[in-house]
Amino acid sequence: MREPLGVLAVAVGALAAATPAVAGDLTITPSVEVRETFSDNVDLDPEGDAQTAIISEVVPGVSIRSESARVTAALDAFPILRYQTAGEDEGPSVAGDLAGLGTVEVAKDLFFVDAQASISQQVLSSREAATAANEKTVQVYRLSPFLQNRFGGFAEAEARYRLSQVFLDDEGAAGGTQASDSTTHALNLSLESGSDFSRLFWAVSSLVSEESRTKDDDVSRREVDLEMRYAFDRSITLIAAGGHQFFDDGTSENEVDGPTWRVGFRWRPGPRTDLEATYGERDDDQNPNVRFSYKIGPRTTVTARYSKILEKSQERLDRSLSRIGLDGETDDLIDEDTGLPFTPNPSPFDIDNQTTRIETFEVGVNGVRGRNTFGLNASFQNEETESTDEQEDVIRASVRFSRHLTPHLALNLFAGYERTEFDDGQEDDEYTVTGALDYEVYSNVRAGLTYGFRLQNSNLDTAEFTENRVMASVRISF
Repeated sequence: MREPLGVLAVAVGALAAATPAVAGDLTITPSVEVRETFSDNVDLDPEGDAQTAIISEVVPGVSIRSESARVTAALDAFPILRYQTAGEDEGPSVAGDLAGLGTVEVAKDLFFVDAQASISQQVLSSREAATAANEKTVQVYRLSPFLQNRFGGFAEAEARYRLSQVFLDDEGAAGGTQASDSTTHALNLSLESGSDFSRLFWAVSSLVSEESRTKDDDVSRREVDLEMRYAFDRSITLIAAGGHQFFDDGTSENEVDGPTWRVGFRWRPGPRTDLEATYGERDDDQNPNVRFSYKIGPRTTVTARYSKILEKSQERLDRSLSRIGLDGETDDLIDEDTGLPFTPNPSPFDIDNQTTRIETFEVGVNGVRGRNTFGLNASFQNEETESTDEQEDVIRASVRFSRHLTPHLALNLFAGYERTEFDDGQEDDEYTVTGALDYEVYSNVRAGLTYGFRLQNSNLDTAEFTENRVMASVRISF
């Protein structure tokens, strides 16, 4: 079951990139990077058990970008050939990262195909330290053919089929919990108001999805929703919506079968400010949602978000991949919700088979000013497992700063803090500091030097560690 969609998703991206496009651009950039890393605690063990190691890596890679009237595609693939002198991963190993997207307009203004793919190395358990010895390969693929049609100025309709697959290492997370591979078939139908409606926006949507899991019960979702928005003026829009949902993952405590509703508003007093807030009921619980953004300058934005959602790990991975996009200025793969570099799984929680209710509050300032790029971000997240009532709290804060010291030399700094409180009383505080210099030797040759420090304090002695890490690298693109 692993190979067909995985190959198909990547093949769609490759086909899109390779398709001759009228008045289009196609760029293929092969590269190879050599990295030498020294760590004084390669497995992030407690004091007394630390092992030093040298890690040698060769990373061949390719970046593909294609843009035309009917094709958009991007693919970054970087397999990692690694040799480690000590630690749990001593000896040779192969890992890698891949991220890509593709959209093909098969029939003009009618039939489209979307594809996204991600292969990454992730730690499946939040109790395990984020080191290569604990990382597992996570693969996520999405393929979505869809039809669109306009009924004059009255309405626009879309019918979308989605095939998603998630593949996780069989070893599963710590404590013996094994996470399932999954395959999801989903059908979305939507009809929304057209240009004939100036102040009143309406939309009717429905979802039917079936997810099969290799190591747990299958999951069914059924949803229907009617949303109405009325613009009183250019700045204030009122929101009201209602519908019904059904969710069944095989556990009676998690089953949801009932109405949904929400009311709220969107406030846009000018081009810089955008606030949307709603309150209602969903997932058999109260459901407030808030999104806010304010543009301090052309490329500097303040954002804040609050949400509460019932989901599984496989759905979370699939949803993260659905947000992958291409930055119009840098041509980098980004998260379209945040504008930050794409991350396959930004969540700090376990990847397992549990259905959980996750509450998230995030706030951040990110931007570019001249030669400086900066970001200040903080978040609080609470995860509650529906069937056991177990909870986990995570607080994160980070500061990043980059500056081009000269046209060829860049400085990158990062400092981060993460506090995790587990239901059984374990409390971990992790501090991370990184400094890096990146030098453009020639137009196609870059050299880098990075120093990183990590410290974790915990009320559990076996969870404490300290690491110093130094990495030198050279990357050549062709």
